[in-house]
Amino acid sequence: MKKEKIKSAYVKKKKILQKYIKSAPFTRLSDKITFIIGVLLVIWQAFILGRFPDKFYYDYHTIVLSVLVFSKFVYYKHMGWHYYFTDFCYAANFLLLVFLNFFPKNDYLFKACYFYANGCLAIAVAAFRNQMVFHKFDNLSSLALHIFP
Repeated sequence: MKKEKIKSAYVKKKKILQKYIKSAPFTRLSDKITFIIGVLLVIWQAFILGRFPDKFYYDYHTIVLSVLVFSKFVYYKHMGWHYYFTDFCYAANFLLLVFLNFFPKNDYLFKACYFYANGCLAIAVAAFRNQMVFHKFDNLSSLALHIFP
């Protein structure tokens, strides 16, 4: 009796798997757009960092981070997850943007941003398993939030 039950469950799962394997694969348009944006982000990041390491990189960082956080906020607000924005990584990135754009000569802000970026945010990449998944906007923006600083 128990053996037949296990066998029937196995047959059901096998049929479901075969049906899934034979189904036509598809990719959403949003995944394609996010993939293109992710690849362009990596290319532009390398170009800006190599070509303008001392002057334009901070403006680029401000623009990219602001756009990513704003679009992530719109998405999270729609999903009802907007309370995730009280997380430490958003506060650390906000502090970094304040330092870069308003107080670039402040030693205390520099030290705080340096320790946040190389301490908590760097460890969070491994701890939260941030992945460079180009077709998932949430993964891409989370990685950018933790790696860019």
